[in-house]
Amino acid sequence: MTIATRKNLTFDQFLAHYPEDGGFYELVNGELVEMRATRNHDDVADFIADGLKGEIQRLKLNYVVKNT
Repeated sequence: MTIATRKNLTFDQFLAHYPEDGGFYELVNGELVEMRATRNHDDVADFIADGLKGEIQRLKLNYVVKNT
């Protein structure tokens, strides 16, 4: 019987192999793992964006905040 084992990635290898497809990835136990946003992540991002939008209006700044 043959058992295939995969060598864990180092941080430098992780950076070299990071996909450029626009997704988000983490190095977990030496493996490249795609991370997907949860509802909590989206809620926090919306909360921060709303706060920034309010401050931009209050200070009359010429900035735009996008949720993307």
